[in-house]
Amino acid sequence: MVTNTTWQNIKEQWVTGNQKIDAVIIGAKASERFCESFSTKNILKKVKEKCVVENNDDIGKMMMEATSLPEKYRTGLIDTIREAFEKYQDTTDVSENTAKEYCNWLKCFNSAYYLNFDYILHLCNARNNGITENHTTSDGFSSDSLFNHQKPNYENDKTLLYYPNGNMILIKENCKTKKIIYNNEYWKKVRDQATDERKKGKLPVFICEASYDDQLKAIAENHYLNYVYKQLEKLQGNVVLYGCEPNSTNNKQVIKYILNKGVKGLAISYQGDYKTNKQAFEQAINELAEDDDYFPNEPDPDKRIEQAERLLDGAYYFDQEQVFELSKNSCSQQAPANDSPPDKGAA
Repeated sequence: MVTNTTWQNIKEQWVTGNQKIDAVIIGAKASERFCESFSTKNILKKVKEKCVVENNDDIGKMMMEATSLPEKYRTGLIDTIREAFEKYQDTTDVSENTAKEYCNWLKCFNSAYYLNFDYILHLCNARNNGITENHTTSDGFSSDSLFNHQKPNYENDKTLLYYPNGNMILIKENCKTKKIIYNNEYWKKVRDQATDERKKGKLPVFICEASYDDQLKAIAENHYLNYVYKQLEKLQGNVVLYGCEPNSTNNKQVIKYILNKGVKGLAISYQGDYKTNKQAFEQAINELAEDDDYFPNEPDPDKRIEQAERLLDGAYYFDQEQVFELSKNSCSQQAPANDSPPDKGAA
C-alpha cells in the first residue's frame, strides 16, 4: 500500500540500532534546494545564451529526450555549471547549519549515488569539516587523487559515495580518473583548481550523451564509471530516490537498478502535489520496467514488471523539503536548525 509519510517515519520503519539505510540516489532537485539557479530550467537557459542557440534548437529536448547533443552544448553545459559556483567565494557563503544538515543526512546511508555534476556536495563537506579526513563520505580516491578501480580506497565506516554520471571534480587523464582534491584545503582551492584544469583544456568526466547507447559507450571507456556501475548492479535492500526527476531520460541508466531483485523497499521524495508526483513516478518506473532497451541481458520484462509493481505497491513518498529540516533530529540527535538554504548562486 502506497504511503504518503514523513522522512522521520521512514527512518523509524527501516532503521534499528546503528543500522543504516542501504542506499540513496540523489538527483537534480536536491541541488535546487540550495539555489533556484541550479534548476535544470535555469541551467539550460544559460547554456542556450552561452552557445547562442538558434530559436529552433531545443537544448532541453536534446538532453531530456535523447536526440542529439552537439559538442558545443556539452562544453557550454560544463562551463555554465562551473561558472554557477564562481559566486561562492569561500565556504562561508553556505550556511553552516545547512552544510551540517546535508552532511548529517548523508550519514543515514551505507552508500550514496550522486547524479549531479555540480560542486554542492563538496562545498558542504568543505564548509562542514574543512579537511578530507573528517568528511562524512568516502569516494574511493586515494591521497594522490587517483582512482584505482582494482583496489579503491573506500572507508567502510563512512557513507560510500559514487558519481554514476561523473562530476565536475573528476578529470580524465589518459585512461585514469583523477579527482581534484582538497586535503587540508578549503573550497577556494577546489574551485580554482577546477578552473585551472578547464583552462588547460581538460574536460571533466561528464556523462551527458543524448542516447542510451552513447551513454553506455562513454561509461565503458572509463574505468571509474565501470566500477560504479558494477556497484549499482549489486544494489539491494532499501533504496531512497531523493530529488530525482521521474521523466529524466538522462538518469534512467541509474534508476533502472531499483528493479534489481535484491531491492526490498523504495522511498521517493517529491516536490509539490503528492498525487501528481506519485502518478508521474509510477508511470515512469512501470514504463522503464517494460523497456527492453535498458535491460539487454534480460529480454523478458515479466520479472521486472513484477518487481516494479511490488516496490510501488509498498513505496513510501515524502516531501523533499522535510529532509534537511529533520536531519539533525533523525541523524545526529541535535536540535533542528533555524537556518534556511542560501540564496546565492549563478547570475
